Amino acid sequence: RYTRLNEYLTNFGSLAAVDHPQMPGYFFGSLKFLDKKLTYIDYLKNEKIIQNDSKLLSFPMELEDVIYDILLKNNDGCKIDLPGFLEYPIIISGDKDKIEYKDVVDDPMGVYIPVHNIIVLDLNKITEVAYYNKWVNVNVSWPNFTAVYEKVLRHELGHWLSHEILINGEHFDDESYLGLPTDIKEFWAQIIAYKLLYKNPEHQRFMDFIANNQPEEYQNYKEFRDLSFVELSELLKRRTEITSLDKLREIVAEIRRN
Repeated sequence: RYTRLNEYLTNFGSLAAVDHPQMPGYFFGSLKFLDKKLTYIDYLKNEKIIQNDSKLLSFPMELEDVIYDILLKNNDGCKIDLPGFLEYPIIISGDKDKIEYKDVVDDPMGVYIPVHNIIVLDLNKITEVAYYNKWVNVNVSWPNFTAVYEKVLRHELGHWLSHEILINGEHFDDESYLGLPTDIKEFWAQIIAYKLLYKNPEHQRFMDFIANNQPEEYQNYKEFRDLSFVELSELLKRRTEITSLDKLREIVAEIRRN
């Protein structure tokens, strides 16, 4: 399988995670080729996969605990696990409309680039949505930028998780994942994002509100919002079988009967 890691080792030799420049001892999410003294994000710019003004954003490590709660714990038999740290996505800012790389999952405010494990968050588009959408909660009109950003981040992480989470040690084959219909890719991203917000039901309601103004494929998750964490895990174990909404409904019904 072609992976980011294989390319690193073949072309550039040894790798290291880079310390945060202001907080020594805290990984700041980038990888550096020690022999070339080149960071991965600079390599992506050189290869024209991302734009020169892209900035590195952080992977919120506190989400690991949430991911564990909803997908990883209480799983017997077929084991679900996260990939290793080096296979975590690199999260960057950028203009998604200027991305020239072809194998992407394109969303209104962000992009997931499989295989390279890159998430691009379009901060300008997030700002526009935050400005034009108003949600009233206890006499406070929101969302602000942060509310939209956190929703979009979780959506793109949902794409990554549905693709790269390990089932019995295996990822979802790249070609099969890329070949999924758009409504199935977006179902996975949306249902995982929704569950990643489970600690704050108001944020889940806000996600529903945003989805109301998006295309139909971003709304299909609403039919399955009541999936338990265990049911969602069981569904992920059968991700290779789910190639249509009808098949999705069929498998959900089977899981619930059992």
